[in-house]
Amino acid sequence: MFKVNLLNYLIYSIIFRIKSIGTLPVCNLNAKRAPHINKFCFPLCYRCSSIILSATLLRISVSLENIRSINPIIGIILSVPCLLDGINQYLLFNESTNLRRIVTGFPAGIGILVLTAHIKFQFKLL
Repeated sequence: MFKVNLLNYLIYSIIFRIKSIGTLPVCNLNAKRAPHINKFCFPLCYRCSSIILSATLLRISVSLENIRSINPIIGIILSVPCLLDGINQYLLFNESTNLRRIVTGFPAGIGILVLTAHIKFQFKLL
């Protein structure tokens, strides 16, 4: 019974998020945290957009072999400010600004890409 309810909830949640594209960001469903052009709301919030932008820019400009040469501890360190800001916002209900979301998300994208490159090479996925 629990599995059916959970599955129904997940399906409903996915459908709702897809239907809300253009009015709410799909990541956190809070329109105040996403960039807008006129009345169109971007599908990702500032933090997710900056994570994806920084990871994409690094991936375009540097090969995975060179990214892998970066120590994975650096990747973790780059991701910590974003993690702490998210935890602070979630647990302490301390609303972070959109600028803080961008500033913490950009290095997190680099850190996530560094960690992903190490995991892919470790498990020979590349």
